[in-house]
Amino acid sequence: MASYCIHCGDRQAYSQPHSCRSCTRWATPFDLDDESFGRLWRASIKTVIEDIGIPEITWNSFPATAGPDHISAASWYDPTPPGHLALSLSRPPEEVCLSLIHEMGHAMLWLHHASEYPRHPRREELIVNGAADIICRRYVIRDYVPRMKAIGLRACRGIEELSVAARTSATHVAGQLLEIIDRHSATDTGQGSPNPALPLS
Repeated sequence: MASYCIHCGDRQAYSQPHSCRSCTRWATPFDLDDESFGRLWRASIKTVIEDIGIPEITWNSFPATAGPDHISAASWYDPTPPGHLALSLSRPPEEVCLSLIHEMGHAMLWLHHASEYPRHPRREELIVNGAADIICRRYVIRDYVPRMKAIGLRACRGIEELSVAARTSATHVAGQLLEIIDRHSATDTGQGSPNPALPLS
């Protein structure tokens, strides 16, 4: 278990409030398992900022509640350029990490396939959840679906439960993201990519 910066994703030397040595922003304790959630968190923050092009993540300090309004949700993504991704500090760190993976899927879809999804929000959710399930399994997190269902995420199904078309789209999105995430993970740890838990084709 280690503490990670919520702003830049870097692993911290200790789990106490302090200024992050990498980005100099205030780092509150954000403790995650090093080999699974922590590794994925660090690489995903880098992916969002450096590759997807969202300048920074917005942190909501108010309690997350269920509801159709994205402002009241635990996390949300707004594709209005340059893109806006928000997460809630009211969730446990592991749930925040899973929410980041989910919203990153939305960002990737809108980055490459924006015209396909505005009128099909349920299909978008199914694809994003399927992609997040694949990504999490790659990093030895096998309970994405039950965890996200427990906090009220809609249209949350594992990759095996999707139709062939949705599964194909989810696998494609996961592959696009994992290519970047794995590169950041390998750079961060020097250990190369984790073993895939699911094939990407």
